[in-house]
Amino acid sequence: MLLKVSFSLFLFQEIEKFRSLAREINSLPTVAHFDMVQLDCDDLKRGLATKANRFADQLLQRLAEEHRAENRR
Repeated sequence: MLLKVSFSLFLFQEIEKFRSLAREINSLPTVAHFDMVQLDCDDLKRGLATKANRFADQLLQRLAEEHRAENRR
């Protein structure tokens, strides 16, 4: 039982890391200015933030499935 609790806590921490990473990515500037080039990073930012949120959602889904299975017993 203790192992399940610590694994659940681990998943919660990982979910929060991915959510935090998505927020951090979204807070970065959209345009990067270089000497001769201006780089638009909007698509990159959106894609990375979406991936981070999807990973968090997958972990949350796994955690919910484990809790449902535990409650059925």
